[in-house]
Amino acid sequence: MTVAVAVAAAVGVTVPPSAAAEPASPGGRYCASLVGRAPEGPGAVSPVIDRECSDTSRADARARLRGARVETQARALLVTWYTAIDYGGFSEDIYGDSGPCDRRGYRLDIWQTYWRNNLSSVIGTVQCNRSLFSNNVSADTFWLPVPYLGKYNDNVHQMHVYYYS
Repeated sequence: MTVAVAVAAAVGVTVPPSAAAEPASPGGRYCASLVGRAPEGPGAVSPVIDRECSDTSRADARARLRGARVETQARALLVTWYTAIDYGGFSEDIYGDSGPCDRRGYRLDIWQTYWRNNLSSVIGTVQCNRSLFSNNVSADTFWLPVPYLGKYNDNVHQMHVYYYS
C-alpha cells in the first residue's frame, strides 16, 4: 500500500487518507468465527470450527457460518475485534460454540497473521468481561472493552477471554 501511495503522489493522484491507512482485508470488511472450548492442558487453544466474511454486514458474515441456523442458543458472542482504535475499521465477531464465557473461558490463538498484526481494540460482552492478551514478550490482563491495546496494539498472539466477577 505504501508503494501505491508513493506512486500515486508522484503522478499527482490524490489518495483519500482512509484508503491510504486501511490495511489489507482479512477476507471481507466484516468476519465472524465460531470457536469451541479449548481442550485441557498447557498451551491448548480453542479450535476454530468455521470462519466466514462479508463486505455487506456483520449479520451477513454470521449468517454464513456453517450451521448458524442450528442451535443458535448455544452460540454466544464472546468478543469483537477491530483493526482501528476506538472500535473502527474491519471487524471480526468471535462466537463460542459452547455458550458464553465462564471462569474457564476461551483461549483464542490469533491464528491469522492479519489479526496478529492489525488488532487494535476489542469489545467483550457481559459474560466475557476480562481478557489476558499475550505476545512473545509479555502478557497483561484487561477489563473489556479495550478501546486501545497499548503495547499490544498490532501485536497480539493469543488472548484468553473469560468471565470474572
